[in-house]
Amino acid sequence: MTELQDELNERELDVNLISFTVDPDHDTPEQLKAYGEQYDADFSNWDFLTGYDRMEVENFAAASFNSVVQAHPENDDIIHSTQTFLVDMDGRVIETYDGLDVDHSPIVNDLEVLVEQEK
Repeated sequence: MTELQDELNERELDVNLISFTVDPDHDTPEQLKAYGEQYDADFSNWDFLTGYDRMEVENFAAASFNSVVQAHPENDDIIHSTQTFLVDMDGRVIETYDGLDVDHSPIVNDLEVLVEQEK
């Protein structure tokens, strides 16, 4: 995500990145800030969100992203998607990407089109 943010900044695309924890019982704002700092996140256009409960996150993931977030039945892990979602200004998911793919060009290209359309 840091590499994606760097590329978006290089192209001067005015977009916001949002990461939200799937473990709000554990991830405090301070922990998320430290996590972002560990990866050199630029907080001017990248927000790390927490402050809701686990049920809210499960419902939000299902309703907004058609994605699963749930406690692992055998340990303290949380099962969740690694996808990255492109969301428009109205909160609609426009595209879904493999969050583990290091090629950011499809995301950047789609963002350029979306930013131009939203002008």
